[in-house]
Amino acid sequence: MGPLIDQELEQIDAKHNELMNLNKKLTDSFQLYYRLMKDATMAQYGVGQQATYMAPQQQTVPAGAYGLPPQHTQTVPSASMYSSPSQLPDPNNQV
Repeated sequence: MGPLIDQELEQIDAKHNELMNLNKKLTDSFQLYYRLMKDATMAQYGVGQQATYMAPQQQTVPAGAYGLPPQHTQTVPSASMYSSPSQLPDPNNQV
């Protein structure tokens, strides 16, 4: 019984190590993306200037879209609403 338990623990440990390595790579990727987006924003607006963003625009979805009955319309936020790098989650804020 002992060798079976040891074998199972080794498999679990190997899987855990693999997942930890993937987590590290993913975290590093998000940090790199965040830094690149911040640098791109700084270059676009200048280092000492504050970026000013326009108010989010709304788009109206035609009646009957997304399975809604024809008498209803729905307003959805435009994609430009989320283009600000300041709205990205802070990668340094670990859970």
